[in-house]
Amino acid sequence: MKIRNILTSLFATVTAACAAAAEPDNMQQLCDKTLPAAMNEYNAESACAVVVSVTDGKVLATTECATEGAIAPLRLHGRTRVGMLVQPIILSGALESGKVTVNNLISCAPLQITENMQLTDHPFNYGVLTCGQVIKKSSVPGTGRMITIAGAETLANQFTALGLPWPASDSLPELFSIVTDSMATPMELVAAYTAIGREGKFASIAANGKPSPSAENAMKPATATAVLQALESCTEYRGAAGRGTALAAAIPGYRVACKTATIHSQSDKKSTDVGAVLMLPADKPQLLVLVLMQNVKPNHVAPAGNSVAAPVAKQIAVQGIKLFNIAPTK
Repeated sequence: MKIRNILTSLFATVTAACAAAAEPDNMQQLCDKTLPAAMNEYNAESACAVVVSVTDGKVLATTECATEGAIAPLRLHGRTRVGMLVQPIILSGALESGKVTVNNLISCAPLQITENMQLTDHPFNYGVLTCGQVIKKSSVPGTGRMITIAGAETLANQFTALGLPWPASDSLPELFSIVTDSMATPMELVAAYTAIGREGKFASIAANGKPSPSAENAMKPATATAVLQALESCTEYRGAAGRGTALAAAIPGYRVACKTATIHSQSDKKSTDVGAVLMLPADKPQLLVLVLMQNVKPNHVAPAGNSVAAPVAKQIAVQGIKLFNIAPTK
């Protein structure tokens, strides 16, 4: 019996030691381990992830990976379609215009732009939502109407202030295409979201991952706070307008702000691009995680931002909480 107890104790010690050895001790190791596994699990062609310390803008990890033979894999400094991940930027522009508040009601009925272009939430019909709830439900026509309210000039200024590209033409198709076909580099997107988490203070991020030493005001602190609250509602299971579109990013005990995107391929209907940006704690962000995955093909889950990108971002964030001893929400 004593020998058995000794062997059992020895086995437990060895097992614990192996587990500790396998546990990443920094964010770079974590992302390098997590992203390839996620690509394999969700049958993706390529992916990238970025982790940032929101308080000082320091990049903690960057990872790119792709399958062999990938034609145009995701690159951290290469432009890619990010879709509705720019929706919070559109909200910030509408709020900065002074024409609406986050609680103003807005129609989410189908919006006809041109004869061949209609913005719709099909198969959903949200009717009327507040501007904040438009983010929570990721309403496409609601976002289109916020573009109309803010105006092209205001939004162009807002995107430029946050280091994001704006369409060269203000024609209706070009203007409203930013709702679903927005282009940006992952690092540009990270810098813009970091500004939201830093009370509107924007600092560009250089190719070496270092933030600019000087930060500029890209939006009012009150605007940044309102956008963060809208992003936090995306992880709510209940509440006004029902469940949010980023439930898979919710972390028990923590206030999490998250935006997801599902970008359907225009040429290959069998594959989908997905993305998620997660920040926590939502009231005063310390950690930001961006995950983008390209050409995700149907596997055990239907490819979508909430079902694929959000769980991966959450997995990275949970380990980040441990590494940086981020306290639970009081």
